[in-house]
Amino acid sequence: MTSPAEPAADSLRMFTRFALFYAASFASLGVFMQFFPVWLHDARGLDAEAASFVLTAQIWSRTIAGPFWAQRVDRSGDPRSILRTLVVMSLLVVAAFAFAYDVPTLFLCAALFGCCYSPQYAILDGFALHSAQRHAFPYTRCRSWGSITFLLVIAGVGWLLQSEWSGRDPAQSSPWILGILFGAVAVTVLACFGLPHTTLPRATDQRAPVSILLRQRQFLLFLLATGLIGGSHGAYYSLSTVHWRNHGIGESVASLLWGEGVVAEILLFWFLRNLSTRFRPTTWILIGGVGAALRWFALGSSTDPLLLFAVNWLHGLSFGCTFVGSLQFIRTRIAPAYHSTAQGLLGAVSSGVCTAICTRWAGKAYVHIGGDTFFLMCGVAVAGVVLTLVLRARRKVNMV
Repeated sequence: MTSPAEPAADSLRMFTRFALFYAASFASLGVFMQFFPVWLHDARGLDAEAASFVLTAQIWSRTIAGPFWAQRVDRSGDPRSILRTLVVMSLLVVAAFAFAYDVPTLFLCAALFGCCYSPQYAILDGFALHSAQRHAFPYTRCRSWGSITFLLVIAGVGWLLQSEWSGRDPAQSSPWILGILFGAVAVTVLACFGLPHTTLPRATDQRAPVSILLRQRQFLLFLLATGLIGGSHGAYYSLSTVHWRNHGIGESVASLLWGEGVVAEILLFWFLRNLSTRFRPTTWILIGGVGAALRWFALGSSTDPLLLFAVNWLHGLSFGCTFVGSLQFIRTRIAPAYHSTAQGLLGAVSSGVCTAICTRWAGKAYVHIGGDTFFLMCGVAVAGVVLTLVLRARRKVNMV
């Protein structure tokens, strides 16, 4: 006879395994996003244009590779093996950066990193959500540990690189960045080997899961709607710190503003506990889209720090609610055997294509209209809201 304590212990054990992997994985992501461009500049001597060119490689490669790896999961039903392959390959690529000195070689390494590291998130989200339902642990709280370590690592590494211990000269401190990134990915490898072996439903159709999903009109509408809302963050990610600095707001305040957004995301995931069935998926996406539109309108209207601190909590809506609604849509409207591929396509469109296009468009626009660029992003978010309303009005159809 099973004692009541056994299911609780199993739930805690599964929660801990996934939380550790999220924590390690997002720690690596934080180092790469915030400090790897510094390493390219200081350790390899790249100017802003060359560094941007190198970083673009991983954006486009992850867009192409993400659905490919996710499709492999739906074909095999074994997410743990695919994740192990991806993180081990990522560790090898980070090691290869140490031997890359010219732009073409750095570009190739960045492209390989995008093929290996970023695709894990779509697979991990589907794997963790399936396990959360099976073992009864709070998925969103588990996911929030990734955001927590992301925030802590950015603050901790930033302090470390400016401390006397690492040397205040960039030539002295920049080599630490690649070493820290390698260490963080190595910890991710160890955490990955602690994930449980779980067999997911497998796609048995002879056709490729990607081609099956891309023939579903409602799924395409969903991708475009969420892609526009997610892509509208492009100007914020690439221009907000520069824009605020141009208006007298220092990097320390900008860092607090960025941190505030991550805290808002953490609070949403922590108190939500699990994906809520109280609201329809499109309701969550609408809340996220409206939150994004209000946020970008406010950022385009003023650079008053008090206003910025007041509205940057909307990151919990613009990103958090859109993310929750997207997961809920896939979970309730897509057959389980296609969940990983659907997640991969969502990441490719939202974090890949739409974000890359909006980032490029925003960069060109900022040269001519400055902070009014955020009004353009407001329009992009509104377009996402309109498409979500169209999706909501259509008859509910369970796809594949």
